[in-house]
Amino acid sequence: MLQLGTKTTLAVIERIIAKYDLDSLEPIPFDGGLLVNDLGVVQIRLAQQIPVDRYADLPRTGSFLLPQSI
Repeated sequence: MLQLGTKTTLAVIERIIAKYDLDSLEPIPFDGGLLVNDLGVVQIRLAQQIPVDRYADLPRTGSFLLPQSI
């Protein structure tokens, strides 16, 4: 699931591109997955189109949550 504001839609992470150290924000070796609260760059496929802004332009509507799947 992907949650952006009040909108929620099904999401599939198709590819993990990079993982970052939470303290330094430097790229770190990719170990095969992301855990809860990890920071990374991913390619996502959504079940529905939703409007998203560039984070650099509007952080509030340019960020989203990927709640832990069940």
